[in-house]
Amino acid sequence: MRGNKKLVGESTPAYVFYLDFIDNFYPGIKKICIIRNPKDRVVSWHFNQIRKGRKTEMKILDEFALDYCKKRIMKEYESLLNYNGRVHCLTYEKLSADSEAVIKDMLKYLGVETDDSVVFHMIKEGSFRNLVAKDTGSEIRERGEESLTSHYRKGTVGDWEKHLTIEQARMIDDLLLDLQKKVFKKFNLF
Repeated sequence: MRGNKKLVGESTPAYVFYLDFIDNFYPGIKKICIIRNPKDRVVSWHFNQIRKGRKTEMKILDEFALDYCKKRIMKEYESLLNYNGRVHCLTYEKLSADSEAVIKDMLKYLGVETDDSVVFHMIKEGSFRNLVAKDTGSEIRERGEESLTSHYRKGTVGDWEKHLTIEQARMIDDLLLDLQKKVFKKFNLF
């Protein structure tokens, strides 16, 4: 809380393409960008398309992976590299591994003074288990328990290893790794 106003936010992955517009429309607004491993993103997008009925094959094809990398992930990285304003970037992997520290750092960036109880409440409320329960109204699943019909399919880091071939992983890395390293360097994510 700041005064009588709560901090609020809005999210969509597509905002990364409009950072300058957002700055013009909302001067001084604080922006946060969560970057996820591209290989996990390909797997997530694949299962999202299956869940929405846009895909039926369970196997991830090379063309599908390359198309998503070129049309989405590459363009997101380029947008971040071309942006000269302020945005707080973090990785999904670090958020998953060290939620408390990442959330405290994010709240500091937002200018929010808080205590550990608020941070722990945020971690609990944003947990995979709670998100699934809120999404379904009743279903209880732990992280790692998969449901192909849920937006919250599995909630794990590194799931790409079960769904991509070694060749596909190399193909994605060859395409994106240099660009990703530039983004990580620019936003001090190493």
